[in-house]
Amino acid sequence: MTQETPPDIESLVNQLASSDMVERVTAREALVELGGAAVPAVTALAHSQDDHARWECAKTLAQIADPSSTGVLVQLLEDSEEGTRWDAGLGLIAIGQPAVTPVLRAIIHRSTDYTIIPGARHVMHEFCRAKWGGLLKPVYAALSSHQARESGPVAASKALKEWEYSDLSP
Repeated sequence: MTQETPPDIESLVNQLASSDMVERVTAREALVELGGAAVPAVTALAHSQDDHARWECAKTLAQIADPSSTGVLVQLLEDSEEGTRWDAGLGLIAIGQPAVTPVLRAIIHRSTDYTIIPGARHVMHEFCRAKWGGLLKPVYAALSSHQARESGPVAASKALKEWEYSDLSP
């Protein structure tokens, strides 16, 4: 019986930056199949100057949905490209409860820069729909208001305290 050689993760990550769509999709599918083992290499793309590479990073991490990618996905909520921010949000939503505390902390500390608010609002909206998301409804409401930069951090701070003292926090 022959043993299959595992794919070269670095090579697959490099293919995510390819101009060839078929190559990118094939690489993404292979990396998703590898799961958490691919996360460290994929996260390196979050710092790329290439917008498309960051987008592929967010898409791949969203599909892997490993909690170890939460920090990078929160960072990508502030990316300059809307598609990257959206896919980062999808990844945080897929991760679920383990992503709540990092997202709330990001709202508290980075909402003065408006960039994070739409992505954080998207994530909070979906978290509120989960059985465990009731504590987060005031955060979603605050992020949906016209004063989100001021009301978002206040609501997130209150929710974080409640979340950390509840039996919901992982």
